[in-house]
Amino acid sequence: MGLSSNILWHQTTLDGLKGILNEQGFFYSYSLESILSRESKNNLNVAFPMVSLCDLPFSELNDYIKKYGGYLIGMKRTWGKSNGLAPVWYCDSESTILNAIIDRYNQIEVNIKNGKNFTISREIFLYTLSHLKNYEGQLIAHDFNKYRFYDEREFRSVPRYKELKKLHPTIQPYLSEKDYQDYKRKHKNTLIKTLKLSFEWEDIRYIVVKRKQDIKTISELLQNLAPDIHPQIFTTQQILEDVIGCNHNRQLSISDAK
Repeated sequence: MGLSSNILWHQTTLDGLKGILNEQGFFYSYSLESILSRESKNNLNVAFPMVSLCDLPFSELNDYIKKYGGYLIGMKRTWGKSNGLAPVWYCDSESTILNAIIDRYNQIEVNIKNGKNFTISREIFLYTLSHLKNYEGQLIAHDFNKYRFYDEREFRSVPRYKELKKLHPTIQPYLSEKDYQDYKRKHKNTLIKTLKLSFEWEDIRYIVVKRKQDIKTISELLQNLAPDIHPQIFTTQQILEDVIGCNHNRQLSISDAK
């Protein structure tokens, strides 16, 4: 089986998928990243504005397909490349390079607290960290004490600081954990509805939905939005049973077994 594909997948909810199609683009969203290293006494928790997708072939969607909402839109890799998306840099918490980066960042923070001007250096290091993720760690939202993030092969789009300052000066390039929680409470979600990663209709390759009736819903929406575009739409069951080749075993209930 292949290890990568020419498709970048974004997973969302049904309402999220409808929103992406209606907007013809992905809203950026603050994502709280927790980076663990030897050089930090505690996890470094910072939220960055980003759009996240994953580079997974159909054959590898099994563990991913139900994890973040269950509705997937598959974009051409050429679209990702033209928009500057980059694969996440996965580092083990014990790795030398990660600890060197965190060590230097911690030194900058100390210098700033002591009144020295290291703001630009901090921004450079934080922008580097916005594309970095631990190889594995906790995924509390899904009850994993140890989860291998590396298996998702994530790609990200994170706006550069100078672009935000010039075009969107009210958008913060990063948030502390407290500011992130405040933003989430205030807006009821983490979306940044003034910042969008757009696409052309031809950039969509596939759509995956949970139920058969969802195919009609999404097909009708696309017919109104882009009548000449017909991406292939599959259900989760079709992917699991017909493409991956799993999900076909059925256990007996207690009453059937007697």
